[in-house]
Amino acid sequence: MIRSALLLCAVAFAALTFACAAPPGASPPPPPGPGIAAACSFDAAKVVVKLAPGFDAAAYGNCGSQVCLASPPRPDNSQPSLDPGIAQTVQQVFDHSSSNFQLEMCKLDHVYIDTDQNSANAAPWGMRERARNGLRHVGIPLRTLTALSDYSSLENSILNTLLNTAWSDTIATVPNTPEMKMAAILAHEMGHIVWWARPVPPGICGHGRDFFVSWRSAIRSPRHGFHNFGIEQPGNMQIEGFTYSDVQDDVSSGNLDSLSTVYSDGNWPSLFGFVAPDEDFIETYKLVTLTSRTSSPLTNFWVTIPTSKLTSIDMVQDVLNNQNTKLYSKAQWIKTCVGTP
Repeated sequence: MIRSALLLCAVAFAALTFACAAPPGASPPPPPGPGIAAACSFDAAKVVVKLAPGFDAAAYGNCGSQVCLASPPRPDNSQPSLDPGIAQTVQQVFDHSSSNFQLEMCKLDHVYIDTDQNSANAAPWGMRERARNGLRHVGIPLRTLTALSDYSSLENSILNTLLNTAWSDTIATVPNTPEMKMAAILAHEMGHIVWWARPVPPGICGHGRDFFVSWRSAIRSPRHGFHNFGIEQPGNMQIEGFTYSDVQDDVSSGNLDSLSTVYSDGNWPSLFGFVAPDEDFIETYKLVTLTSRTSSPLTNFWVTIPTSKLTSIDMVQDVLNNQNTKLYSKAQWIKTCVGTP
């Protein structure tokens, strides 16, 4: 029953920007392929609903199965109604996803859109509700959808929020569409649900295959509860010997070497995945989900950091698809032990 904070509020990018060359040109995304029969019946017009005001995802996410003082989420049928374009985009995500991810989407009770301007929920969340027998839902603040126009802006904002920076054009994706932005939000939040529903911990399956190959030590029986955005968990240590907090400190002092290492050494899906073992799984799950789409899959995820150690790297072509990287091994673990998202 975990939520992740994909973010955000709109970040002002004018204060500090990278003066860097654009990543190598990438081919435009392929046209949509022929229709493929859906794995299950999913009607986004019914699943996507407006969230009634007053729901606190963090408070409810920490509820156990016995006693819960926080109220569960519920639909709000009052006017004004949601923009129908939101449900249409979610339906497109479903239609263009792999059969396994479609099956996961069909298990959702609702995708809640939080329109409350005074909401306690600053970022999207994904939840398997222990207080309601494992009911599954995803929540997305409307301001997350309106503040960021496409997928690249979403990922740039996540990185800026993690590092307390105001960089622009650090990340460039192909495709870079509103649909891919929605697909990434849903895939990340679904990863939080799958983490507990499977469950993924302790990370071993088959003949001793271990997901946590990028960790020197990892807590394999983590406590249930709400995982706040960018919060490390004591007892975990990355194999590089430095932590997310160390990267934050380095960047704040102008040293970008550790940040470059996270993206260049082949061990991690993103800086977000470097924060904690569950985020490592979830961000890897997201990349596998987006690159496995049956139409307009993610083909490029360029990260450009202007240092002598790293100029630009494509997290899909150079890392995820490279059989010599630990990220490739983790992606194969997900495909084998969880199923291709």
